[in-house]
Amino acid sequence: MSALADLNTARDRLERTIIKAPYNAVIRAKHSELGQFVGAGSKLLDVFSVDQAEVRLPIPQSKLEYLILPGVEGYSDDNPIDLYTDVSGEVKHWPAMLHRTEGVFDERSRVLYAVARIDDPYALTTPGREALRLGTFVNANISGREFEDIVVLPRHILRAGNTLWVVDENDILRNRQVNVLRTGGDDIFVSGGLDVGERISLTAVDASLNG
Repeated sequence: MSALADLNTARDRLERTIIKAPYNAVIRAKHSELGQFVGAGSKLLDVFSVDQAEVRLPIPQSKLEYLILPGVEGYSDDNPIDLYTDVSGEVKHWPAMLHRTEGVFDERSRVLYAVARIDDPYALTTPGREALRLGTFVNANISGREFEDIVVLPRHILRAGNTLWVVDENDILRNRQVNVLRTGGDDIFVSGGLDVGERISLTAVDASLNG
């Protein structure tokens, strides 16, 4: 009779047993099979949340001054960015929010990781949108900081010491040091050292011709 009572108790407990995750989730790995005996503390499966996903974006130290990034405490305001993939010319996009930055630089690559969040990555509540699956490599478009009074010039005219040839009001060449915000491709972006209306020589001339 005792054994029968134990069996009935086990059946009642099994009927009342519900295994569920505390959030909407996808099963990543299963560690138990149908009919297998498991005890307290046994690992049944691995799951991950699909309410939100996070993407770590490496930002080189040299690019930080061009971006407005959140701190480690996160953003309170919206800061939308675009995540996308380009596979064989087929481009897919996902809207995301730049949520926070990590507190330390990566010791090996010297990059600072920014963390983007995307809601409903598996498109469970957004029919028609492509799912962003775990492990997908993505690129990110992040809006940069706005700079005013920038002069874009050909890169080949920049000389040693960030100097340019300026043509004065008497048509005489003057050697002028300028502040270069950055160089990109065939252009330089000058942020200081030039006044409105000044003329710049676009011809590379020898340094001995100053004046």
